[in-house]
Amino acid sequence: MNIQNDINIAESIAPIQDNKYSRVRQKDQRHLREVLNNFYGKPSSLHSVVLLTSGMHAIYHLFTNIILSNLDKTDKIRFIVADELYCDTVNILRYFSDLFPKFSYERVNITDKGAIIKLSEQYGAEIKLLYTESCTNPSGHMPDFSFLRRMRHLYDYPIVIDNTWLSSALFNPFNFGVDGVVVSLTKYYSGGRCLAGAILGKKDLVAPIALNAGMAGINLSPLYCKVILDSLSSLSERIGDISTKSLIIAQWLEGHPKINRVLYPLLPSHPTYAVNVKQLLKGGPGCLYFHTNLHAEDISAQMAKMTIIVNATSYGSRSTRIKIGEEKRGFANQYDTSEENHIDGFWIRLAIGTADTVEEIKTDLDLFLGS
Repeated sequence: MNIQNDINIAESIAPIQDNKYSRVRQKDQRHLREVLNNFYGKPSSLHSVVLLTSGMHAIYHLFTNIILSNLDKTDKIRFIVADELYCDTVNILRYFSDLFPKFSYERVNITDKGAIIKLSEQYGAEIKLLYTESCTNPSGHMPDFSFLRRMRHLYDYPIVIDNTWLSSALFNPFNFGVDGVVVSLTKYYSGGRCLAGAILGKKDLVAPIALNAGMAGINLSPLYCKVILDSLSSLSERIGDISTKSLIIAQWLEGHPKINRVLYPLLPSHPTYAVNVKQLLKGGPGCLYFHTNLHAEDISAQMAKMTIIVNATSYGSRSTRIKIGEEKRGFANQYDTSEENHIDGFWIRLAIGTADTVEEIKTDLDLFLGS
């Protein structure tokens, strides 16, 4: 670690500039908000950005603001949410359902149009938000965004998308009329170099969140803003690289004798491929999900054989990372109930790193799989 370099950076973006204290209106914070707005093609006159300390912090403030703003207006506050979400997003929903008696949420297969229509008709004005990931973590299912746009117009509830799994370099939910986007800036945007998050969207959605965060004294470090801004210059190049490598690895794993199934949005075998291929015109995410029948007692020993792939969570950084699925065990067809082949085993998420080549990753995976 170059401490002197950190000191020089910190001094260059010190919160006191020209004898004016700028905890809230620091130049790199302002610049980062402008750049993020531009990445999503939205003028600052119509859209706002609030910077927060992590992606989960952004989701927490989004949910909090919508619930609190409706507490005195209605007897019931409901969210429609995807049935596959990042685990801590679900934890927040559970927490709020315990905290606020008026609040509840309905989980739905976000690709099931009939189920979404049924919930929308059943609960009507009680629905205050439809929330999903643009491409689900980790199985890579995408909703039909043209359908979501129609639902937005028909039922008049806001739609907010977690776009962390793809980023603005691969997909822009605003092209389909959504109200807001949340992102973890920790992943692709900073390349795993710092913790940060953001909410972008229509001013009537984002401005109250920014006000609440400001009143609570929540401000993203200018040093982190500088790190993210520096990383954004290579965002498209980095994501293009890992997207290309991810598809190659996914195709290779699909033919691997030790693999039962691979889920990657741009594989023709993926359950929502027909929708995905129309929406992911710039490539797929840097993560894929595969199923193997390795025995539990073999997993740790096999991981120790790898030389470059690390056993760790998160994604978007230089290193390729592997993580056993949250459910640990599961059938190979658990994401497609029309299949009859219930092969038992482990689901594993692979996050492709920017520093590793396809051949290096393949070699390590062969070691892990015992080929």
